[in-house]
Amino acid sequence: MMRRYKRKGQLRTDDGKMDCMELYSINQDDILGNRPPRRNADSIEARRAEVRQFIENSHSVIDIILTCLDHQLGLTPGTLSALSPLEQISETSVRLLLGQSQSSPKYDNITLGGHTDIGSITLLFNVVGGLQILPADRENKLENWLYVKPEPGHALVNIGDTLVEWTGGLLRSSLHRVLTAPGEQALVGRQSVAYLMRPRNSASMQRLKGGIIPPVEEGQDDETRSVNEWAG
Repeated sequence: MMRRYKRKGQLRTDDGKMDCMELYSINQDDILGNRPPRRNADSIEARRAEVRQFIENSHSVIDIILTCLDHQLGLTPGTLSALSPLEQISETSVRLLLGQSQSSPKYDNITLGGHTDIGSITLLFNVVGGLQILPADRENKLENWLYVKPEPGHALVNIGDTLVEWTGGLLRSSLHRVLTAPGEQALVGRQSVAYLMRPRNSASMQRLKGGIIPPVEEGQDDETRSVNEWAG
């Protein structure tokens, strides 16, 4: 589980330097009352009701996405949603991210290094650019990374590693990172909010069966651990 607050300079980026991103994670179970409440920063404690509404709305949006994936994968309706119910313990979180503004921007500066998300689905809400993805067939070089331009009124949807495992690699998570925002956007701070859905801790990481999901090949071991054990 990630600590609630991470100051910048704690993670090494792709170029060997330290990151420039501050993070604050809010545990879903804390806000929903699935676990005893934890003391958050005062600004968050004063807005627990708003955070709860954000969680419930985000979860509803992802339920729609998972329903569509059930259909596309040929799974029984409700299969994926049943693995991440709001009322059961998980490591789902709301993450607040801050990249500081730069008066003299260095546009090749990596704010947060390349990574995939370990959960099932991530919703990212941001206005300022800087997010990049690396296409699956490209070498990890600066010129191969592509910017994902924020669209007003839209959230970015990202597949996580859990869905990769469940579908035998049929669904893929994208390697992504954050660079200094292009152009004049670098002159303002980059604030974003992410809802990182994780399945219930007790769910199995065993590959899903049915539809177009490829079966485990003969001689290949299927995953037997729970989500909590697998994610570490």
